[in-house]
Amino acid sequence: MADFTHIAIWVLASVLIGIVAGFYVGRAAVQGEQQRVAEREKQAAIQALTELLRSVQSLAVEMGLHNTEMQAVQRHVGDLRATGELEGVRQALLEQIATVLKSNQRLADDLGYARCRLEEQAEELDRTRQAAHTDALTGVANRKAFDDKLTLLLGDFRREGLPFAFILADLDHFKWVNDTYGHTAGDRVLKQLGEFLRRKVREGDFVARYGGDEFAILMP
Repeated sequence: MADFTHIAIWVLASVLIGIVAGFYVGRAAVQGEQQRVAEREKQAAIQALTELLRSVQSLAVEMGLHNTEMQAVQRHVGDLRATGELEGVRQALLEQIATVLKSNQRLADDLGYARCRLEEQAEELDRTRQAAHTDALTGVANRKAFDDKLTLLLGDFRREGLPFAFILADLDHFKWVNDTYGHTAGDRVLKQLGEFLRRKVREGDFVARYGGDEFAILMP
């Protein structure tokens, strides 16, 4: 019963965190400080889901070890030779062990289900977080992600004096491309430029679409 209660608490916690995560995923976009608060809350939800998943996996391992030990005891009792009253005791023990193993299997199934649900929730929340910070056309970071990154780098500069470079680039005559070849061609140009910049910067540099045909690069 104690094992069941312990597992039930974790399963219930996973459901509650799933509800909380779903709430934050479904919230409408807000501005300024509210956006940063919402992002921190999403990060906290992902962290909580990750820690809970580790705990569920640990419980599953412990459950597996316990089952292995119980099966060894079951084989040992089954091999015992007994007569009279001792045979009745042996049969009673075997029945109790079989009941425990059956109960453990149900709990193991519940743990497996809970683990799958937690993984799905964590992946969905992480995908939503990434989508909220990615420009759908070019695949680089969007303006919101740029603003957040710039805020972090400015904070590091003020506190620790860590410098960084900021490059702002735009495409010359981009309107002419759109007017001459159409917006589909213009979109392809933007996408290819985003890919080009992402390939050429150093690891740790940050590329974002600043707006329209403008791209920003932050280089710590």
